[in-house]
Amino acid sequence: MRLTLPRERYAGDAAGAFFDRLVERIGALPGVRAVSAASQFPSMGALETQFSLERGQPQGSTLPTSLITVATPSHFETLRVPLRAGRIFSPADRLDAPPVVIVNQSFAARYLPGVDPIGQRLAIGSPDRRRPFATIVGIVADFRNNGATRPARPEIYMPVRQQTDWNQLFLLIRGDGAAASLLPSVRGAVVALDPEQPVYLIQTLEEAMAVGSFQQRVLTVLLGAFAAVALLLAAVGIYGVMSYSVSARTQEMGVRLAVGAQRRDVMWLVLGQVLRLSALGLAIGVGLLLAAGRALAQMLFGVQPADPVTIAAVAATLGAVALVAAWAPAFRASRVDPIEALRYE
Repeated sequence: MRLTLPRERYAGDAAGAFFDRLVERIGALPGVRAVSAASQFPSMGALETQFSLERGQPQGSTLPTSLITVATPSHFETLRVPLRAGRIFSPADRLDAPPVVIVNQSFAARYLPGVDPIGQRLAIGSPDRRRPFATIVGIVADFRNNGATRPARPEIYMPVRQQTDWNQLFLLIRGDGAAASLLPSVRGAVVALDPEQPVYLIQTLEEAMAVGSFQQRVLTVLLGAFAAVALLLAAVGIYGVMSYSVSARTQEMGVRLAVGAQRRDVMWLVLGQVLRLSALGLAIGVGLLLAAGRALAQMLFGVQPADPVTIAAVAATLGAVALVAAWAPAFRASRVDPIEALRYE
């Protein structure tokens, strides 16, 4: 849920102090396992900032950018993001303490390669509105911080109590049982601190993820429907073409059977033709897939365009459909009566 504190009543450190007290109060409620406040959470739109490293960057280059999140110390516990090095925020990280930040692994790999990020300092903001240098005290694991279908990006985390600009934060609660059962007691905790403070945008993380991935899910359903129709049309087409081919080659089948060919040989003659044409079509299709893989990458989630397992599974499925569609014409061809076939001609 989201809370927006009025700036005229919560100036300076008052907003951070309010969220600290609220997190502590809600954390003591029955059924609450973890709670935090943060400026955003994974499935929502991410905020970016410029920053500069104390150790410098290449001469003449523009300032690098990173996602930025303001959070309480329990934020990583609530979202189950593991700490990789250093420490998380502590209650002592306040305005009167040295500024600190935490970065994720993507940030360390891109902007601080080959050095220990712990202890490095950076300044957040553009050159005209730059904050004092803050020390990196921790590194946390990457997670999909820019939407479920996009890779993790570099991110900087700031403690709530070391800023005075953020009066609007999300309250993130992880509890036991149904989420709705916690709502009355959470509202009560908010009212106890500020009777005039409303909460809004109340949703579960699953609901937020579903909203964030709505476009991808609709696209997946449409592509799946088109693929099913295409598969059905391919099966009907193979059946029709092979039925016509068998009818046109009735005399040939009869002659083959008359000179001693086995019925299974005639059947595999028809199926072999289908398999050869299917293999040619699959080879062309896989080639086009590899060529268009980069364009398709944005439509895929958890699967690479050139994933060999997926390609093999699709090829096996299409081959099986082709065999099933051609089985009936091949079976009829193997049951041709040689006498009737020759008499017919």
